[in-house]
Amino acid sequence: MAAAIEHIEIATLEVSASSHSDARGLLGMRTSDGALVDAGPVGMELLVRISAPGIALERLRSLVEESQRCSPVGDALCREIPISLRIDIDGS
Repeated sequence: MAAAIEHIEIATLEVSASSHSDARGLLGMRTSDGALVDAGPVGMELLVRISAPGIALERLRSLVEESQRCSPVGDALCREIPISLRIDIDGS
């Protein structure tokens, strides 16, 4: 959206996300001092591949960095948000 506002025509835009986790957390295991191992990711990486003919590399880098600050995904991952658990068990 930011590129469109600035009339930048993007030729390539690919985003991949990866995370690093401690599998012990998925099993409810504890550390040697008895603390529960977190089940969630301990680190995440976003890889953005972008190209736009005639646009300077630094401008594209800046565009991606600015967009990251407005990303709902990044925002949700960087702060604690409430999660509601609903369970619906079909009795039939």
